[in-house]
Amino acid sequence: MPIKVLHITELRTALDGVYDAQSKTKPSYTDPTIAAGQTVIKKAHIAEIRNAIRDVE
Repeated sequence: MPIKVLHITELRTALDGVYDAQSKTKPSYTDPTIAAGQTVIKKAHIAEIRNAIRDVE
């Protein structure tokens, strides 16, 4: 099932807020900017979100 770019960008934005609240350095991403309307097919995008969540737990 494809994941929309919108979902990835919303998760990244939410995570940025968490990192700011905890005074941590925000994660870097393989593709820092991805275009709306496209489908994310890279496993790296999902892995990066998962790692970023683990880092603030």
